[in-house]
Amino acid sequence: MVANYFAVGAIVILLFEKLLGDKRVFYLSFFFIYGLFGQILSLVVIEKGWYLIELGGIRTYTSYALIYLCITSFVFINLTCYIIKFSIYKIIEQDFFLNLRANKFLYMLPVVYLILIYLPVFYYGPALTVTGGNRILYREVIHPFFAYLMQIRALIFPLAGLFLFNKNKHYAYLYIALAIVWNLLIGEKASGIIVTVYFIFLPYVLINYSRISNIRLLSVLIIGVLAIIFSIVANYVFIEGNQAVFILDRISMQGQLWWYYFNEIVSQNTPTHAFMDEFIADETGLIGLMKFSMPTYLYDSYMSAGYILTSGFPAIFVFYFGAWWLFPTMLCSLAYIFPVYFLTKSLYKGEILSFLISNRIFASLITLTAEGSIGTFLDYKLFIYIFILLFLQYMPRVKV
Repeated sequence: MVANYFAVGAIVILLFEKLLGDKRVFYLSFFFIYGLFGQILSLVVIEKGWYLIELGGIRTYTSYALIYLCITSFVFINLTCYIIKFSIYKIIEQDFFLNLRANKFLYMLPVVYLILIYLPVFYYGPALTVTGGNRILYREVIHPFFAYLMQIRALIFPLAGLFLFNKNKHYAYLYIALAIVWNLLIGEKASGIIVTVYFIFLPYVLINYSRISNIRLLSVLIIGVLAIIFSIVANYVFIEGNQAVFILDRISMQGQLWWYYFNEIVSQNTPTHAFMDEFIADETGLIGLMKFSMPTYLYDSYMSAGYILTSGFPAIFVFYFGAWWLFPTMLCSLAYIFPVYFLTKSLYKGEILSFLISNRIFASLITLTAEGSIGTFLDYKLFIYIFILLFLQYMPRVKV
């Protein structure tokens, strides 16, 4: 998926550079749809249409899923561009949030966060690895506090990078290099790189597109794809101890085990308490989930290594707190106006912090609406991000 973000983004920029006047608005609106095209490539090349249950209940043929994704992508790219360019930016002119002053001690948040985020690695052992909140690979059941920390790292890492870029670029490059090395050592792969590097440079590319040549940008994207491929192979072969033959199977399974099974349960109208009873007692439910969702030889390889694989944040909170916390997500469709407003204001004024967080909120909303994924629906990180966005308005503006 991450490689598709890079590849599709490069192709789009090259194709449309000469055709559009306000290219920043187009890039902004189109960026959030890249994941849908990445899903198409994933379905065709890797998953062979096995997990179409997550695409709004489309279960039978890959071709139907492709048509569904293409239509929703086309609709939402135009709708998004229209909202940003003609509606929200002109209607809402209040600068209350943007004018709030900052407290500089908040720049210490990345330091505190980096300490907290790696505590479970030393506490639970090197088997713990988290990839972008999509899945957790561990030998013991971990506390949900650590799962929450992992979810906000996509905000803190870019914040740390922006702070270092503002102070000394050499320190920033050193920070990125060390973060990537550390991610590899603890078992991180693609998302460890994406949250550390990609979201640091994305706002700069969007805002300063006129000063960046396409050749140079394409070169950076190619290097990024190669780095991600290398990290995946290195992790599977040298860290997890699997042979290369397992790589495609691992990719096809990651981030999809939990929701594939959960959607099946929901489609059968199984009562919530029955679903909870199966998984909340101990880790045997997770083992059953793995056995149900992956090929036998892959399941056996994990069992022999002592690993348990599951989707991360939503799954763990269901285990610990039940389904009562899911109701606020029903209001998420009404929250479109909020991230669109901050996306537009931050893009035109060059305020990167607001852009980074609004980017994540809006991308989640688009994925929810376009794919109809119940996994996204149950993922109330959207509201956590909204609160963090309000909180970060007190921080100093980092301009480019």
